[in-house]
Amino acid sequence: WVPSLSMIPSPGLQCFTAEDHDRIVSLYEVYSFRVGHDSDLRLPTPIWNNVSCHHCRASCGWKEGRIVTCDVTTGSCRCPLGFSGANCTAPVPNVRVQEHQTTECKRPEKSHQTEVCPLKVGLQRQGGTTLATALALYMHCADSRPEVDRHHSLMLNSTGDVTWVNDSHGFISAEIHVGYGSEWERDTNCSLLVGYHPHLYPDSLLEGTLVTPDLP
Repeated sequence: WVPSLSMIPSPGLQCFTAEDHDRIVSLYEVYSFRVGHDSDLRLPTPIWNNVSCHHCRASCGWKEGRIVTCDVTTGSCRCPLGFSGANCTAPVPNVRVQEHQTTECKRPEKSHQTEVCPLKVGLQRQGGTTLATALALYMHCADSRPEVDRHHSLMLNSTGDVTWVNDSHGFISAEIHVGYGSEWERDTNCSLLVGYHPHLYPDSLLEGTLVTPDLP
C-alpha cells in the first residue's frame, strides 16, 4: 500500500506536532523509495499554535474496532456524526433552527454605497454535553432574472460565531452586505441555511441531517 501524498494542506490550517511531522517524513521516504525517484512534494513544517490548536483532554479510545483520533482544531474526538467523547459514547446536542424568522435588508441610496444589514438566526438545542458551536451560515438567493449578477449586490459576511444565552436557546450572528446593484433590480428573496462548519469537526447534530434508511 502506497499512501497518497499529493494533497498539501493549507499552512493556516496545520496543527502538526513534531511527532506528526516525523510520521509524515517516514511516509514520504516510503513513497519515494517505491516510486523510485524524488518527488516535488513539499513537506509541512511542524506548526502548533496554542490559540488555534488543541489537544484532546484524554484518549479518544476505540469505536467499532477502529482507533478514534483527536481533531486538534477543536480538541474533540473524531466521532461519527451525533456522538462525542471517549469511545464515542456520549450523544451531542440536537440543534434546530427556530421557525418563521424573517428580516428585511434595504438597498443603499447611492450606487457607490453598501448597506450593512446585521442579523441573528435563532437556534434551539436539546441534550448533549458539547458546546454546539461548530456551525456556519450559508446563503441561497432565488433569482427570477438570471442575467442579473447578484454576486456584486449581495454578500453574506459570517464568522460563524454561535452564542448560547442559556441551555436551550442561542443564535448565530451574521451580516449581509447589500450593494446598490442594477437600477432596475427587483427585490430578492434569500434563504439563510445553518450547516456544519467547513473547517471545525461537528460538535452537534443538526435536525434532519442524519437519516437512518428503512431496512426491508
